[in-house]
Amino acid sequence: GYNVWQNNLDNVAEFDGVEALMNLRFHHNLVLSTYDALAITTTENGGPLTIDHNIWWPGGGRIMKLVGTGRTNRGVEFVHNTYFTGETSSFNQFENSIFENNIVISECVKESWTVERLGSFFPTKYNLLKNGERYAPSSGAIFDDPKLGDTPSNFFLLQKGSPAINAGVLKEKYHQLNVSDKHPDVGAMEYGEDIDTSLANFGHCGPRLITRQN
Repeated sequence: GYNVWQNNLDNVAEFDGVEALMNLRFHHNLVLSTYDALAITTTENGGPLTIDHNIWWPGGGRIMKLVGTGRTNRGVEFVHNTYFTGETSSFNQFENSIFENNIVISECVKESWTVERLGSFFPTKYNLLKNGERYAPSSGAIFDDPKLGDTPSNFFLLQKGSPAINAGVLKEKYHQLNVSDKHPDVGAMEYGEDIDTSLANFGHCGPRLITRQN
């Protein structure tokens, strides 16, 4: 957690089937990539793979490279991420999984996600999937523009009137320490957070705290 990932030549975050008894969590990272940013299989024997409160930008390649092991798995929890991504996707069955409280901005040109192909990893209605009518039309999610900022200091932050505000669901295991009103927003950061006030939630990337200057 709390890292900056940049200039990878392959998948920035790639999780292969883990047979050991362990839990894995990938959280509060800033992932800068124009390649397939995320490749996930599943963890076996241990707990689920939890991927939460990350910002993935600028995106490229596939939406997600999803590969099942064909064996029993403990699932993937993909929650509270702001995910800029590519045009195509690969997919496979994911049992006991969650895709919730995320913002996904994709230029996907064809429908490629179905319940039959993704199982319980299929997005719930508690997501904002810009252009999601192209690849997950039956999800019931919000398909509108999330209204993120357009300056260096607020580029990943929700702006006033964003449909992502209060559009999430509150669950104890979702690591929602930044939710103060019991109405979580979708995406990695809550409305009203900024780079100066989010140090405990996202500001501790790399060897120094993020500031407006860096």
